Amino acid sequence: MTSDPIPAARNPLGSMRPSSARALLLVMIGEFVWPAGQPAWSSTLISGLAEFGIEPNAARKALHRIAATGITASGREGSRVRWSITAKGDHILRSGWERTYGWHTRPTAWDGRWLILSVTVPETQRKLRHHLQNRLLWAGLGSPAPGEWLTPHAERGEQIAQIVQELGLGDQAHSFVGNLGPVGDPQRLITSAWNLEEIGRAHV
Repeated sequence: MTSDPIPAARNPLGSMRPSSARALLLVMIGEFVWPAGQPAWSSTLISGLAEFGIEPNAARKALHRIAATGITASGREGSRVRWSITAKGDHILRSGWERTYGWHTRPTAWDGRWLILSVTVPETQRKLRHHLQNRLLWAGLGSPAPGEWLTPHAERGEQIAQIVQELGLGDQAHSFVGNLGPVGDPQRLITSAWNLEEIGRAHV
């Protein structure tokens, strides 16, 4: 069981600071809880977030928001609450770890094909849309326009299909794989889908 405060000196993001308590907590879980293979106490995670200036109330909300996505599940021992990684969370965090730390083993050649996903979530289903956005961003997709997502990793088709099916959006989505056509500027498409300046700063 994780019991010691998460060391503040080990910031896996370097100079890149997550934009929310939830994002920071997810990084902490992926860097410290998941690799240990053991649950973590709420007090441990809240103390870790406090090292980054996150108030306890915001930290508790972040814990429950991540649990709502199915990545973690809570359990009790007396009055104390511990958080474990679910099977779904293990799959998500493992794929993230492979992309983050296994990038140097991936082939760098590209055949010019894109995977394009078209999926529409009604305005009334904001929570579902938020979950979809987080899952697709985690998978490395960019969005050049509302309801449109793309990635140069056409081989991730099955992964994207799984995300869509798990969120119950199979009847509202279509995906295509192929080269870009003659209409439009590819560079403009890329800059509208991803914030290249932010990505560049994160990899300095």
